[in-house]
Amino acid sequence: MEVLKVGEMGSAVRVFDPERRELKISEVLRRGSKNFQLAYQIGLLDCGGVIERITREPELTSDESRALCAWRLANYFSGAALMPTVISCARRRRSATTWISSSTASA
Repeated sequence: MEVLKVGEMGSAVRVFDPERRELKISEVLRRGSKNFQLAYQIGLLDCGGVIERITREPELTSDESRALCAWRLANYFSGAALMPTVISCARRRRSATTWISSSTASA
């Protein structure tokens, strides 16, 4: 992860280069927001297959609904990774990834 100056980022706060596997984050973000953006990208990389499978569900009938679903799942992953109460709950039940995978498999 590299923190870049505002002029180098334009209006973006997070840019991921998949070929180089490099994440660039804007310096304007506070530490908590930088951590959230890092966790968000980790969620996309680590759970991308699960997110992709969920977004192919027939209930999601448009590109917009699929994109929104993917965005919300990645945000959920970030929150689960960073919030101690969510982590505690996930540990009691199962990891968030396992829970998502099992819930979609049984549907």
